Formats: sequence, structure tokens, C-alpha cells
Amino acid sequence: MLMAVRSFLFVVAALFLSGCGTVYSLNERYPRNKVYSGVVASWNGHATFPDIPLSFVADTVLLPYTIPRTVLNFSDPDDKWLPRTPVPEDSFAQLKLGQSKTSVQEVFGQPKYFTHYCGKQLRLNFTALDYELSGGGQAIALFDDNDALLAAFTMRPHGRPSYILGTNPCR
Repeated sequence: MLMAVRSFLFVVAALFLSGCGTVYSLNERYPRNKVYSGVVASWNGHATFPDIPLSFVADTVLLPYTIPRTVLNFSDPDDKWLPRTPVPEDSFAQLKLGQSKTSVQEVFGQPKYFTHYCGKQLRLNFTALDYELSGGGQAIALFDDNDALLAAFTMRPHGRPSYILGTNPCR
């Protein structure tokens, strides 16, 4: 019995320390949908590739928790869950370097997520939040491994990035 408890505690500790997508996504306010959110988080670069099958297993075991939580999340009248209408151009200038990803999402709503890659040579990638600008184009916020704001820039269709905060982390 003691060996089983130790084994269980070891597995739980390993999941927390390995960057498990399930643990990551359940502790985040966003995304609103928590059903298989660990697999999605792992796929989007919040954990290592071998974590995807482990997150699938953990997400399946946690379905009795994540389904009701997702239903409650979508029934919450809090409008911060909803994707915002296009963001005003000057609003991104109010952000501060080092600001947390969650605080940015609480100001602008749930964004499109993607991973910003710096190319094959540098092998760097950053979590990026993508918002539509009211004047056309995109406003993109880049975050480091600790989910702290690293840079923010705007992109016009067929244009070059214009940095509002920070500098291009790929250089």
C-alpha cells in the first residue's frame, strides 16, 4: 500500500514539474473550454511533445470534472470570456513589459492563440495572443516561458511588424 501511494505521489509530482499541458490549462482562466484542454495546450507548445498522449489520458480521467466546469464557464455572464470586438489601436500602448498573460486577456478578452516561431536557425518560440485591430490588421502580444509580456506589435495586412513595446525577440 505504501509503495502504491509513493508511486502515485511520484507521478503527480512528475506531471506538475514536467510542464504537463493538463495541469497548465486547468490552472489558467483561459481557454474557457476545459474539455481536453491539456491536449490543446500541449499541442500549442505549453509542454513537450511526449506530453500529448499523457495529457490525453489525464484529460480523459478528468472528464467528470472538466465537463461540468466547462458548462459553468460558458454559463458565467462575465463578458471577459467573450472574444472582444476589434481592439482600438491605442489600447495596446497601455500594456507594460512583464505584465502577465492572464491580465492581458482580462483587458482584451479571449484571443486567438498561436506559437510565434523565430525560424529554424534560432529555435526560439513564444506564446502569442492575437487580437484584431479596429482599424484593420492585428495586434500581437508575445510572452516568455513565465507568461510575462515580452513584446507587443501591430501588423497591417501585407505589412511589417510595428513594435509598440519591447523589440523583436527573434533578433
